[in-house]
Amino acid sequence: MAMTDIESTFQPRFTRCRFCSRIYDVAVSAECPECRRLQTLAAPAEKPTVSPEKPPASDSTAGPAPPAAKRSRLGPRIMIASALVALPLAALGAWLALSGGERADLRKPAGIIVLSPAREHREERAPTAEARRLTLKPGEAFKECDVCPEMVVVPGGSFLMGSSTTEEGSSADERPQHTVTIGGNLAVGKFEVTIRQFLEFLNAAVQEGKFSESWIATAPETGGAPIVRSGVRFSVKAEDEQLPVTFVSWNGAVAYAGWVSKRANTPYRLLSEAEWEYAARAGSRTAYYFGDDALRLCEHANVGDHTAMKKSSFSPVTDCDDGFAGLAPVGKFKPNAFGLYDMLGNAAEWIEDCWHRSYEGAPNDGSAWTSGDCRSRAFRGGSYNGLPIGLRSAQRYFHPATTRSTFIGLRLARPIPP
Repeated sequence: MAMTDIESTFQPRFTRCRFCSRIYDVAVSAECPECRRLQTLAAPAEKPTVSPEKPPASDSTAGPAPPAAKRSRLGPRIMIASALVALPLAALGAWLALSGGERADLRKPAGIIVLSPAREHREERAPTAEARRLTLKPGEAFKECDVCPEMVVVPGGSFLMGSSTTEEGSSADERPQHTVTIGGNLAVGKFEVTIRQFLEFLNAAVQEGKFSESWIATAPETGGAPIVRSGVRFSVKAEDEQLPVTFVSWNGAVAYAGWVSKRANTPYRLLSEAEWEYAARAGSRTAYYFGDDALRLCEHANVGDHTAMKKSSFSPVTDCDDGFAGLAPVGKFKPNAFGLYDMLGNAAEWIEDCWHRSYEGAPNDGSAWTSGDCRSRAFRGGSYNGLPIGLRSAQRYFHPATTRSTFIGLRLARPIPP
């Protein structure tokens, strides 16, 4: 639960964990013992080593140069052949330059449109104040730059935010229910940001002298952290590259969004809390975007399940089996109706809003609530250790913006002008 929620059958010293929704005795432990044990078990048995980059090997297998006479005979033929290839390519390049705007890269897999602005070297310019217009339709996926996450166009619309008093597991911070209107289309990350994507940002930030220790917790200083820091270089095991990045603070998530904005030359940011719930629900009004049956969670989300119980020996768990005891690579479960993966479970996701104890006075236009207790920021979606009530679309969480947790990652949004 987002707030300390006291069960009526317990004395005040008992509270509910904000991450996994289990009840624990604060007189015995200052933090949830199950979450602490799971984080301890997640620590790697041995630290991966960072191999120094090797200089490119010289081509020692190349044969001797052809005799001068032979080279002179080959020269004109090579020039003619080069011209025959270069002329069509030049014509194609000229046509593309004249057409400008957004173009699909035919070298990429079908279904993903790779956008290219008319001018190159976007990373060397500050992002524009306004997002570039897109001609894509809702449901279409695109990738705007080499380091940009894959995005999906989500249609605008209205929805009822929050939960009713009759929804099992709901709490006062999810009320009052109120209608929110998302005024236009919005691009949302198809997946949670991966370790590999965040790693590129970290290494670029170090090279540019802009890295902050507050952004992320790394090994070997932090046990269980998959990203390893060795001097001025960050690395990760190959098998962990497609896991959602965690151990990221809210400040680190915002810094990553700013870096992507600079590379794409258009604004990227965290989702607002209203945008997040709208995207997670995908038109549904049930506890989960697929309905109210918690036994179906393992089809759609990585949650605290039987596999996690076998490895970590904690209970209770969701009565299903998703096959993962910890984080799962992004995109392993069924998407929601908007084509978004892992909106529930796997890693929780930082959002833009400052924390509020209820929805009294909340914006109704989908914008972020940037007043209030901004030392704490909201995050949504639950995690791989979550129980059914903590994985509902309406469930709210918060933590200090400086928190770097094994359960919290991020997903980006990209405004689409009308």
